Amino acid sequence: MSEDVDVDLREQTFHNAVREVIIFLLLFILLYVSSYVVLCYFKRKTDNDEMYAGEEDAIVFRISLWLCTFTLAVSAGAVLLLPISIWLNSSLIHGLWNHVFLFSNLTLFIFMPFGYLFTESEGFVGSRKVIIQIVHRIRRFCRISQGTFRESV
Repeated sequence: MSEDVDVDLREQTFHNAVREVIIFLLLFILLYVSSYVVLCYFKRKTDNDEMYAGEEDAIVFRISLWLCTFTLAVSAGAVLLLPISIWLNSSLIHGLWNHVFLFSNLTLFIFMPFGYLFTESEGFVGSRKVIIQIVHRIRRFCRISQGTFRESV
């Protein structure tokens, strides 16, 4: 009898965890798609052909658009956290708050600066794989700025 209670408790915990993950995933997909629609609506129509010098530039701007879309989805999730919490129980609110807090910090301190530096930087001279060189250049810039920040404090 006690084994049945343990199995039922474990099953209930498992089903609650799966339910939370499904709700978080559906909410994030809804926020991401709506953010993408908003950004594409406000994006200038002349960006299609004139802005890109080649395939590498098109890839760079596409990656930056994805990062901006993710950032907008996370910020919309943070804004909608209070109104959405009316329909959620305490474990869902707590889990959603943890995810929003984590992804807000990631977008603020990693994705947004990376997206800006990714669009503004150029690859090293003579390199064939431009995107990989851009990423290496951004990493070097972040290391230098991190070392400068540590010395000033």
